[in-house]
Amino acid sequence: MYPVIVRAPPRINDGAAISDLFALLLVIVVIVGAALGEPLIAAVGALVFVVTIAARLWARLSLEEVSYGRELSADHLFQGDEIKLSLALENNKPLPVPWVRVRDFLPLGLQDASGTITERPFLGGSEITETTSLGRYERVRINFRVLAANRGFYRLGPAKLESGDLFGMFGSIREEPQSSQTITVYPKVVPVPWLNLPAARPIGDSRTPTGLLDDPSRPSGIREYRPGDPLRSVDWKATARHTSEEKLFVRTFDPSVSHYAVVLLEAATTDKPWEGYHADVLERAVTCAASVAVRASDAGHRVGLIANGVPPHNEGSAVIPPATSPGHLLAILKSLAMVKPMAIKSLDELARNHGQGAMPPGATIIYVAGAFRPGAVEYVLGLSRRGYRVQSLYVGDDDPPQIPNLNVMSVGAYFVEETDESSPAGADPHSQFRRPTGNSVG
Repeated sequence: MYPVIVRAPPRINDGAAISDLFALLLVIVVIVGAALGEPLIAAVGALVFVVTIAARLWARLSLEEVSYGRELSADHLFQGDEIKLSLALENNKPLPVPWVRVRDFLPLGLQDASGTITERPFLGGSEITETTSLGRYERVRINFRVLAANRGFYRLGPAKLESGDLFGMFGSIREEPQSSQTITVYPKVVPVPWLNLPAARPIGDSRTPTGLLDDPSRPSGIREYRPGDPLRSVDWKATARHTSEEKLFVRTFDPSVSHYAVVLLEAATTDKPWEGYHADVLERAVTCAASVAVRASDAGHRVGLIANGVPPHNEGSAVIPPATSPGHLLAILKSLAMVKPMAIKSLDELARNHGQGAMPPGATIIYVAGAFRPGAVEYVLGLSRRGYRVQSLYVGDDDPPQIPNLNVMSVGAYFVEETDESSPAGADPHSQFRRPTGNSVG
């Protein structure tokens, strides 16, 4: 059953062809015709009057018990994917509806991929217009495909229904105040084979100078107690089973093999805020951050995110600590889908004030930026001096900056979309991204 999302009561169109004044004139014609003994005039006037009243009543009832809803084949998808969107109209009364027009709103970033609907450009998106008729207790579904052209979080609607009588004399309008249906479009994710995993470079080393700690979630067995073993590791049940040996037994665990990777995404694409922003550079940065996060997660790393372009009170989060819970990677991709070009806080300020818990000691920091701002660079260098492994990925248009003690890789060419439409159909889904030339990856 489709959700009923149009709830406002219908209103009669004030711009109808036949007004109340005209209906009053028809009554006067009938009275005058009868008074003058002209039955033909009186009959015609009465007929038109009855038709007018019936048309007005029909228009008033046309949208009564008519429900409208949308059905999505998916509400989460990646940029460049398509979904099926169905618009459903259902007439739940014995009175047929000769015509009904649906006007719905498709936000900017979502496009009609089927080419079967009437679409009108509109501020912030486009208006979908479809007209059909409904018989008594009839249900009509209008299907088309929607292309996720741009990443982001989109709310469908509002919608408007228009109907009226069979003669088109009166109209009725029903509006949807707000829709709760949303679509989340994740950013593109492309292969990053140059990102060496696991942990050698640039995600970090497999071996650590401090040694690996026992992981309580990875039990391996029991053994006899040795001097220096903590008492909390004593397995008292196993000791009780070996009372004849008068020995203590302790639990043993496999060492922890978890690596932490935290992506620091700089949303600013220019050195100074008043210089505006470069949309293409921002998209490359977001695509790079998403690709790195997926790559690190696939390699078994616990991935976190700090991005200063996620607006507050939004569907995403600007700071996501590393974790392995189900849906954690999708939460990171959802936050990246929300990244806007104008950051409220600088990246270093956000990380200092809110990101300390998202960067465990020894974590690998992947700093992704299209513009290296001095404050963020100094913060990242400070992390390196504190023992974090830091790798900087530059996606800007210019040559990467030369910063002492900071390993900078120029990877922007991996995320530049080809505009050539002559690419053969059925090619590799990632072939639209141009490969870098020369020694641009270091």
